[in-house]
Amino acid sequence: MGMRSRKRKRRIDGYTFIELILVVALLGVFSGILIPNFLDYKISAQDRVDEVNAKLLTNIAHRINAENGCFPSWPEAFTNLQANTFPYFEKDVTIQNSKNSFYYDSSKGTVTVKTSKGDITNPNIDKIVEKDSF
Repeated sequence: MGMRSRKRKRRIDGYTFIELILVVALLGVFSGILIPNFLDYKISAQDRVDEVNAKLLTNIAHRINAENGCFPSWPEAFTNLQANTFPYFEKDVTIQNSKNSFYYDSSKGTVTVKTSKGDITNPNIDKIVEKDSF
């Protein structure tokens, strides 16, 4: 009886090598699942910010149209677009996801974004503006 209680006590005092290996393996599996999901959420958030920025630029194009009677061409409206050039426009507009691009339709005054996940919704595109155009 004394021998049996001594073995049980030894197991209670610490973890075996197998138990430590299992914990490390489980941590590896969890990180292998969670890290790619986190990166997908980051890209998805960047795509959403770019879509919101495209809507902001569309609103600016419509504001210019309301003031001047016509939609602006891309270079005159957006290449020098900086903070505080329009009311309530406090920050520069930049593409968040480097795989995205802004597209501008000067006949409708709409700015859309081609995301890293797929095509844009507006087929009538005049100009392609790359990441560094702002």
